[in-house]
Amino acid sequence: MLVKSPSAIVLFAFTWMFTLMCHPVSANDLVEVSGSVDFRANVAPYRWNAIFIDLKANRNTSPDAIDSQYVDNVKVILTLGYELGEQQFAFYQSEVTLVSLEQSDRKRITFFMPKEIVDRDELDNEPEYWTIDLEVNGEMLPMRRDRSSTSISDAESLNYFKNAYASAIAETRGILVPAHRSPYGYGYGERREPPAVIWKQAE
Repeated sequence: MLVKSPSAIVLFAFTWMFTLMCHPVSANDLVEVSGSVDFRANVAPYRWNAIFIDLKANRNTSPDAIDSQYVDNVKVILTLGYELGEQQFAFYQSEVTLVSLEQSDRKRITFFMPKEIVDRDELDNEPEYWTIDLEVNGEMLPMRRDRSSTSISDAESLNYFKNAYASAIAETRGILVPAHRSPYGYGYGERREPPAVIWKQAE
């Protein structure tokens, strides 16, 4: 969906000048992104764009934890914002929930954008704006600097981004998909055991 952005969104181009307000990675986070987010174009054999996200679990310090070596019900929410023209944007969001992550075990989460959408809208490999939200048992973890694009550099620009995509996400729901809902299939490209995901009834 094309969105005529609110005037505040144009400030995104200047947010790099502000002091970073998002928190750095903390050892207290139950789950964190490990390494850089990997954006790839024309992934064989279907030539869709792919986003690879590596996650790592830390010691589960929650008093409700079944086992401190595992973090359960980890939801990963990926939101992409593409600039298509003067104050015109397209927003996409997808999510996947992992059954559990073992401490220090790294698992790869993959999302795919269909080739037809990439070609039609001439989408860049890496969008100008993106965020990765992490939830554990329904509780959102604090945003960290390694879970957003450089264009979203502080709390103000993050709020602008959220406000801009809030009304647009519903109309593009289901286009950006996790690996298990794509033609690539569950565990695509994994050299290690893929994470177990919670499948919703509608899937």
